[in-house]
Amino acid sequence: MAIPRVFISSTYYDLRHVRNDLEVFLRNLGYDPVMHDIRKRCI
Repeated sequence: MAIPRVFISSTYYDLRHVRNDLEVFLRNLGYDPVMHDIRKRCI
C-alpha cells in the first residue's frame, strides 16, 4: 500500500516551528509530508 503524501506549504521563516512540529506529527501518523522548500535533486 502506498504511503499517503501531504504537501505542506507556507512561508518558511514565519511558521518554521509550526511546520517542523507538523512534519513530525504527520510522520507519526504514517504520512509522507512533502515540504515545499525541500527539493530532492536528481543526478
